[in-house]
Amino acid sequence: MWLTREEAFEIFRENVSLPRGEKVEVYMLGELVSPDDPGGRSDVLAVVTNRAIHFFRKGLIRDSIHVVMKYPSIENVKFEKDRFTVTWYGGDYIFEPEEEDTSFLPEVKKKLLHRIKPGKKKLTERDVEIYAVKELDKIKKNIDEKDAEYVLDHIEGKIERLPSSLPEKFLCRVKLLWKMLRDAMDGKYEVPWKIIVVIIAALIYFINPFDIVPDFIPGIGYIDDATVIALVIETFHSEIERYREWKGLPPC
Repeated sequence: MWLTREEAFEIFRENVSLPRGEKVEVYMLGELVSPDDPGGRSDVLAVVTNRAIHFFRKGLIRDSIHVVMKYPSIENVKFEKDRFTVTWYGGDYIFEPEEEDTSFLPEVKKKLLHRIKPGKKKLTERDVEIYAVKELDKIKKNIDEKDAEYVLDHIEGKIERLPSSLPEKFLCRVKLLWKMLRDAMDGKYEVPWKIIVVIIAALIYFINPFDIVPDFIPGIGYIDDATVIALVIETFHSEIERYREWKGLPPC
């Protein structure tokens, strides 16, 4: 069962002018306090486009890989303040507007959820696989060490919030890639950069709650994440197995 709580937060809206007249609106939560941890803070950045919603940490507007990936040149940045209601689903955030000038957000939310509504074309496993491979390929083009730091800072919290019903094999694989990345970045185990890049990209995809199948949908929310993780495991099977044996971890 998902716990739902509503809290009001100030959000900074950033209107960004892009090449060829395209526009994207960025919403950044300032000093977001988790309902479960009143003493803690979690800065979240939501990039709203006509394609999807992506979440990032505060302060990485220009460096966020999804923005750089889709829009290589960002200019004319302006900030405004808005107030939203945040509906909290066990750690994932859905934005619901209180102001009329942000009425496009329910439409974005509808686009995210239309895949499971009656009367719509069903999303096949093949659809998920094709999308996941394309997203992984796009993400990995802009990876650097900051993205590795981001993953290592956020993945443990993401894993702790995962539903207990998820397959153990999936969880084992996620943790294996996490540990391999951590040891590689700490200099404890040598991994070629091309492999590190793909691992980072896959774990960023995993951390992001809004992908082709939003993570907060019970039962099916991690199908695409599992596809991405499996793809990395299969592509670099020998290298990952070598690390697993070196680390003394059980097979997944």
